[in-house]
Amino acid sequence: MFCGFIFSRVMLTLGTIAFIVNALIDISPFKYISKKNFYLAFAFLLIYFISGLLSNDVALGIDHAVTKIPILFFSLAFAYLPQFNKKQLVFCTLSIGLILIFSAIHSCSFLFYHFNYYMEAYKRSRVLPTINDNDYIRLSVGISLYLLWIINFSRQLSNKTLKSFLYLLSLCLFIYLHILAAKSGLLIVYLFSIVYAFYLIFNKQYKLGLVWLSGLMAILACAYFFIPTFHHRIGYISFTIIMFNSGDKSGIYGDIGRLISFDIAWHIIKQHPIWGVGVGNMYKAMQQGYNEWYPNLAENLRILPHNQFLTVAMTCGLPALLVFILWVVEPLTYIKKNRESFFLIMVWIALFIQLMIEPTLELQYGIFIYVFFLNWQLHRVRANETRRSNFWFSPKTAWL
Repeated sequence: MFCGFIFSRVMLTLGTIAFIVNALIDISPFKYISKKNFYLAFAFLLIYFISGLLSNDVALGIDHAVTKIPILFFSLAFAYLPQFNKKQLVFCTLSIGLILIFSAIHSCSFLFYHFNYYMEAYKRSRVLPTINDNDYIRLSVGISLYLLWIINFSRQLSNKTLKSFLYLLSLCLFIYLHILAAKSGLLIVYLFSIVYAFYLIFNKQYKLGLVWLSGLMAILACAYFFIPTFHHRIGYISFTIIMFNSGDKSGIYGDIGRLISFDIAWHIIKQHPIWGVGVGNMYKAMQQGYNEWYPNLAENLRILPHNQFLTVAMTCGLPALLVFILWVVEPLTYIKKNRESFFLIMVWIALFIQLMIEPTLELQYGIFIYVFFLNWQLHRVRANETRRSNFWFSPKTAWL
């Protein structure tokens, strides 16, 4: 497991560097400023670096700032890449799919060899190991966004064998999402499915839309009754809600710990509204907050604010939060009235939800998932700017 973690992190780092260098090697740095998203990304990174340098723990502050460098250069790399041809898109789609299915098989192997152990573990919200340092949340989000991409891209394929293989691959990943039972990935998939059902109804395909919604409910029911990990996960979530409604503040029940971290972060923000506590001091500040407001909470349950906006405000201050918000919403300025823009909206919403429930951009895997899928879809929007329709949901631009 440890070797797999090191290998995946090294390969991710090297792959990111190679991609950025390949895209920007012939581009003058003076051209970077011609891209409107450069200024906001640069300002956000500069604030993080300055905050890190002014922290008591400078090494930790700089580490968090350096980790975010792909936020700036990934967007630039995609901005200067030419439009991908179909062969390149097929290669990328197959490569990503095979990587994800390998990760799913690796994860499911633990369930195969230790079935009874993980049945009990899921009753306590402990999920299957994953190859990326057990970051099952980022893996589930990556899989769900990949499934959205398959729906978007598959209509361009004329090879029935290739299309069938991608559908089979997607079905296996869809089933794995239910086996893993990570809330983030499932939320994205089902949110998208519901929107698609309303798209059908909006286009007066009432019967098909109702069949889609019925099928969605049937899948949920089958998953609940026939996938035990999913069943136990739903049971634990229900139990957490009961405990929260009863006033439990122990933090030992799943999402209650998130709410506690929100409360502590808000208290800290009110004490340091302008400059924040400093990036390098975030862990120390949260620890002090737990000691002051939730002293009985066990050490292993003390976490960073599970909200990226609160994390930015707490570490760098409210002015920095404003810059961050502008950077987050900036991709929406590329929206046109075409099919690719609809998928950009769906990808953006999925990633925005992650920012609301996780400190996504404080993690290497989280940053990669965010910048890759968002900029990949942005690249598609820019490449198809001339292909416009009167409405996003026009039947002429149906995306299945």
